[in-house]
Amino acid sequence: MDSLEKFIRENRSKFDIHKPRHKVWNGIKRESTPVLYIRRLFVASVSIAAILISAVIIFDHVRQKNNMPAGIRNNEINETVMFYLQQYNNLYRSARPMLADQPVLEKELVNDMRLLDSILADIRKDLKDNIYNSEVIEALIQNYRTRVIILEEMLGILQNNQNNREKNDTRKL
Repeated sequence: MDSLEKFIRENRSKFDIHKPRHKVWNGIKRESTPVLYIRRLFVASVSIAAILISAVIIFDHVRQKNNMPAGIRNNEINETVMFYLQQYNNLYRSARPMLADQPVLEKELVNDMRLLDSILADIRKDLKDNIYNSEVIEALIQNYRTRVIILEEMLGILQNNQNNREKNDTRKL
């Protein structure tokens, strides 16, 4: 027995000098009745059930969004890839005549595209392994975006160079 417990046992009569009024005991009895306990238990149960149902609904919604059938997911991926490929092809067609005059820039573009092709091959392997992984899909899309951005910047440089040459040619005349 520890010293606090020993002290309380020895001095218990000194602690009991004040007796609570009957009104206080009646209030305590009223608050501890089984009806109130059952009501609190019911409210707690309903609250827990509402939270669980909400969590299940949210989880199911997220799962359905992330686990689309492969056909739907593949269609979306293919549409996105086709969009960026079309943009790339249009930009390349615009840049091709100007690249013929700039072999250094053409070589740089080819090297950049080879690097992106090797990265794309790795991404496609990952995509075959796990079609539902959003990180892999984002990497695939980012690869195509990067291609378009590189070509847009290259086309801007080529057009700027061509405009400067034309200005210089008109000044010489």
